[in-house]
Amino acid sequence: MPQPMLAGMPASLMKAIMVLLGIINVMLLLVNLYYFQYVPTSYIPKIPDGWGPLFAALIAVSGVLWQTGKGFSNLIESQNNQAEITRAQTNAANRYKQLEQERARADQRLSLLRTLTAEMRNGKDRLVELEKTCDELAASCGSAADASKVPALEFPKFECGLYRANLSKFDTMDPGVVEPIIRGYAILTHSLNLPVIDPKLGNPDLILTAFARTVEAGIAEIEVILTILVGKEHENRKTLDAMDGRLKALASPGT
Repeated sequence: MPQPMLAGMPASLMKAIMVLLGIINVMLLLVNLYYFQYVPTSYIPKIPDGWGPLFAALIAVSGVLWQTGKGFSNLIESQNNQAEITRAQTNAANRYKQLEQERARADQRLSLLRTLTAEMRNGKDRLVELEKTCDELAASCGSAADASKVPALEFPKFECGLYRANLSKFDTMDPGVVEPIIRGYAILTHSLNLPVIDPKLGNPDLILTAFARTVEAGIAEIEVILTILVGKEHENRKTLDAMDGRLKALASPGT
């Protein structure tokens, strides 16, 4: 869109032009006033014939100059107002874009937190089953004399695939979230990745009971960690809701 001819002119130059036009206008009016009020009437016939139209033209020009000066003043004010509006719109657009990017990152962090919390909760459920299994097997093993009748026990490994797949994203998360996540997964991998238990080595019931109590302690700690993570989820959700409100306000400033 082509810009007005005066759009690139400095405001100081425009003001100087208006002041100059105003001075010229005042001078012309003073000359006219002086002439008509203080010049003797007897002198008037001696004025050359061309001076009357000249003074009339000067008076007309002074009016034009005055109107031109007012026009320049209004034009400058209009351009300044438009520049201020454009500047405000640009700043609002930049703030909206920045907040939109922050909201996207916050949403990704919340999604990752929910994913890892769900996997940890699944691991805790497996711990509950493991504790129950260890207690039942310990009761069925009986004394060391019956150990030869009990087959070797091998438990499935807990791979925590989602945790390992997202380790590289932990630097984008709140440290207050990362620490309990790492601690919780350390408990899961330690408690669930049990070695093969060979009853022939003796006292399988005692070994299984000891494992059951270790798992029980792990369950209690995991439950505390899950409570922390759920609280962090709620905090992040509130942050996103607040961002949504700010985005809505920026998108509709007049409402």
